[in-house]
Amino acid sequence: MTSRLPRPSAKKGFALVVSMMLLVLLLVLSVGLLSLSSISLRTSSHEILLQQARANARLALQLAIGELQASAGPDQRVTAPASIRDKGTQPHLTGVWDGWKWKGEGSTPDWKKEKKDRFRGWLVSSPDPRRTGEETYPDHEPDDQSIRLTGDDEEVKA
Repeated sequence: MTSRLPRPSAKKGFALVVSMMLLVLLLVLSVGLLSLSSISLRTSSHEILLQQARANARLALQLAIGELQASAGPDQRVTAPASIRDKGTQPHLTGVWDGWKWKGEGSTPDWKKEKKDRFRGWLVSSPDPRRTGEETYPDHEPDDQSIRLTGDDEEVKA
């Protein structure tokens, strides 16, 4: 009796190849999910910062409207750009004055004195709000920390 040696099966390595391919597939899937979660995390943090910036802008707008109503609210007040002064480096600033009515009696009033006495302030955001109450505020150059708001030919700084 002759004994036959069992022939090695050609399918023995197939299980190893399949398991390696499954591991590679799981690795690719996990890397994809990880990158997707990091992108969504960055997007959500960007959305939070965007919402915070919008809320800050709304608050600043409400504060500016409140300041405008407090400064120029009554009907007896007059607003005008700084360019009416014929000088100054910031002609686009808006100033507020108390209005008055000349009764026409006596001599002509001293308009410069009246304008100076009735001046209330400039409607501008400034690190030193006391300076905005000076009538000569537009004559000074804005500081280096000012931010350009508009203009191509004429630069407006706040």
